[in-house]
Amino acid sequence: MTTCCHSCGRPLRDPQSIEAGVGPSCAAKAQQQPTMFRASYSAKIVDGVLVIWDRDCGTTSVTNDIEHVLRAEFEARGTLPRFVIYRDTAAQRADALEALLRSLREL
Repeated sequence: MTTCCHSCGRPLRDPQSIEAGVGPSCAAKAQQQPTMFRASYSAKIVDGVLVIWDRDCGTTSVTNDIEHVLRAEFEARGTLPRFVIYRDTAAQRADALEALLRSLREL
């Protein structure tokens, strides 16, 4: 649980807002703009693997929005590769992931 709104960062006081992680004003805006609380991420295909990087922009994380992220990638690409690597904000840098993929390909 958080005591600050995920969208605007203002303090939350109402127990329902604290539970939801969003204040009433931002919740109302989200109903008008449903993508407001979607994950912000980058993705590309590297050696046949979909690599997803969480941008950690203060919105929903890729971890919490993975179904939408994969659906959006499928719709954009028309297909998804068999393997997906996800780099969250606490993981190693994307360069290291790409190097790992290259080394695995050489095995």
